[in-house]
Amino acid sequence: MKTKITTILSVIILILVSACSDMNELHDKYLINGETIYIAKFDSMYLYPGRERAMLKYWLSDPKAQKCVIKWALGTDSIIKDIHVTPLNQPGYLFIENLNEGSISFDIINRDANYKFASVKDSYTLTVYGDNFQATLLNVSIKNLKYNTLKSEISYTWSGSYDNSIGYQLKYTNNLGISVDTLLSEANRNIILKQFPAGGSFEYRTLYLPEPTAIDTFYTDFKKVVVP
Repeated sequence: MKTKITTILSVIILILVSACSDMNELHDKYLINGETIYIAKFDSMYLYPGRERAMLKYWLSDPKAQKCVIKWALGTDSIIKDIHVTPLNQPGYLFIENLNEGSISFDIINRDANYKFASVKDSYTLTVYGDNFQATLLNVSIKNLKYNTLKSEISYTWSGSYDNSIGYQLKYTNNLGISVDTLLSEANRNIILKQFPAGGSFEYRTLYLPEPTAIDTFYTDFKKVVVP
């Protein structure tokens, strides 16, 4: 009976010794590898689409984060940008250039200056615009064009409007020989151009913004109008 008890105790001791050995091995490995340190993600960030580019607006409070690695096209394209701590009222800006038109998914990771530590990955998707969008744009027409000889002015009305159009650029030379180049809001439908020379001409084009947060404006070609 005593022999049996001794054997059981020996087995228990061996199990405990083995468990302690495994724990020590894990602890030693942890000490060798060092503590895992993470760099902070951006406190807040927004991506804005543009013409073959995108803009990243960010706020950052972690001084260890000094590089931003941005990857897209399944990681085959990437850039590295310097980043810095930002005051609450002064966000930082990064531009991602030479993008293909279409929907693009970005992976964004912050790194320390020596690329030893990294933040958790953030992923965002947005639409980038380019020549295909440009090809869909139409210049608005005008109607009711009249010239007032006594006042030396012309008047006309924009005929209709198109989705995503935001206004018009208009250029002409007045009867004083001064070049006029002005931007007109789409809300201003009835136009009067003063000091306009008899038999003169003007040209205009329509401005488009692909979406409200886009950073680039698109333009149609100029159209010339000769006033009879």
